[in-house]
Amino acid sequence: MKKFYMALMCLLCLLPLVGMTVAKTETTTEKRTLASFPALTTEDGHLNTAFFSEFDEYFNDHFALRNLFVSADAMLMGRVFHTSNVDTVLIGRNGWLYYTATIDDYCGKNTMSARELFHTANNLALLQEYVQQQGSTFLFTVAPNKNTLYGAQMPRSYKPVQPQQRNLERLQPYLKQCGVNYAELRDLFDDPEHPLYFARDSHWNNRGALLVYNRLCDTLQLPHPTYADAVPDVDEAYVGDLEQMLYPRFARVESNDVYDKYFSFSYGPRFQNVEDAIIESTGTGENASVLMYRDSFGNALIPFFANTFRSGYYVKTQPYNTAMHMMTRQPTVVIAEKVERNLTDYIKTPPIIPAPVRAVVADTETLNASTIEATPVEANAGYFAICGTLDHADEMPADAKVYVTLSDGKKAITFEAFGITNEDGKDAYIAYFDRSAFPAASYDVTLLRDGAEVCTCARTTVEIPTAEIDEING
Repeated sequence: MKKFYMALMCLLCLLPLVGMTVAKTETTTEKRTLASFPALTTEDGHLNTAFFSEFDEYFNDHFALRNLFVSADAMLMGRVFHTSNVDTVLIGRNGWLYYTATIDDYCGKNTMSARELFHTANNLALLQEYVQQQGSTFLFTVAPNKNTLYGAQMPRSYKPVQPQQRNLERLQPYLKQCGVNYAELRDLFDDPEHPLYFARDSHWNNRGALLVYNRLCDTLQLPHPTYADAVPDVDEAYVGDLEQMLYPRFARVESNDVYDKYFSFSYGPRFQNVEDAIIESTGTGENASVLMYRDSFGNALIPFFANTFRSGYYVKTQPYNTAMHMMTRQPTVVIAEKVERNLTDYIKTPPIIPAPVRAVVADTETLNASTIEATPVEANAGYFAICGTLDHADEMPADAKVYVTLSDGKKAITFEAFGITNEDGKDAYIAYFDRSAFPAASYDVTLLRDGAEVCTCARTTVEIPTAEIDEING
């Protein structure tokens, strides 16, 4: 009996490896790229000393029946111990699931500083200014985190903070100060008895998306069908993203209203699904064209807007390549939608637009450790950037702005820069410049820091790098 048991255990251990020859796992529900089979040698012909560690990653991703085992383990952990075995999913009460990336917002941890909040609002204001200069209307909106609206089903061990302590609430005064055209959405979802987000997905359902669509169109004062009398079909087999991550083989379904029978638009020829990075649409609506910068919350919005505009362009990539989009698409309306948990995107990857001209004069020149450099812009080879970090930024007022002056020895022009937080978490800045408007090989650059009483500056000369890529991203 002992030998039989040991043989059985060996067989079970070998099953995933042997099964890879006929049933290798090629997909995952965890929204990441699976590890590829490692090479025995490196590019320079030497033995790959990391082969075994890389093979371990490959095996863990591809072993046969992986999704089955993952689902079985998740069911045991989730339904017996009420604990998730997937670090991106939090198991709530009464069958609700939450995205773990929203926990900090819910609990008020790692919140944005006042300066970061100002940078976010001011960067959006600069984007709005550029869009309006091109003759288009701009609107910004935030998709609330699910637990911001429906926190009653969160585990009791996570203590919510008051709304005024969260980034989204704290951002509101800065948006108003900077004049950003903003559409508030949270009040649309204030009936906890009739939730408009999925219980086992991180997003709003189609009924929630319809409310958001109407709010955005009303804010923009656009003629649009409201679907007030619509009787949607019902999809009884909707599987949420969190559900798929947690139970890839035993996912439970939810219902979702479907309005497809009321739509008459068509997608572009390259369309595969609403997760595409760039989606085009053609419709017969009353409005000319829309450019929407969106994330996954925009998925459910796209059909409603595609049916309302004669032309639609929906972009998921970052940074926003706005200068190119405004030139090639010439939209009448530009909408920027961002989920609450990712508000810091605007101070990590601000949109690519030409820096606006400003009339600013420095009062004092100081020796400081602020940096100034010129870099290419990978997302748009037609631009270069002037960027760097700010010395003693913690001594600057929260709403202090940053400017750069470019001089070719004949003419000097000052521009406002985006305020950002760099990869090291430091207060920094970046300004984009069109190469065709600034063709010189080098420029004298002055960095102007707007302080509480005076505007101090630092100076250097930079060599403008050549474009590193030939293609310009969509």
